[in-house]
Amino acid sequence: MGPRLGAPRLTAIAPQRRVLMRAESEKKSDEFDSDKMIKDLQAQWDAIENKPQVALYATGGVFGLWLTATIISAINHVPLLPKLFEFIGLGYSTWFTYRYLLFQGSREELIKDVEELKSKITGK
Repeated sequence: MGPRLGAPRLTAIAPQRRVLMRAESEKKSDEFDSDKMIKDLQAQWDAIENKPQVALYATGGVFGLWLTATIISAINHVPLLPKLFEFIGLGYSTWFTYRYLLFQGSREELIKDVEELKSKITGK
């Protein structure tokens, strides 16, 4: 005979422990000082000789970021392109895994190539 529906069930209740933690902040010497940062920025701006050129570069950088975001957004709105790019990425990832990661000899070749590239970049 099985348990009746609605019959009370007996279960063991494990004791619960509560841990209280309190975060304390200590005054550190490396605390952010906004006045010091503003003074440093003003000193750096005053040290710049060709301010219009810096303003032009900054404006060009902001415009470049805006243009890049606009182009990426336009590409995303073309119905087939995002899925095509996902498919290309999946294919490249599969090829890379097969070519460089699956076998020990090819892993060693990849490590050698990466080390060679690092030595070219660092000049060591």
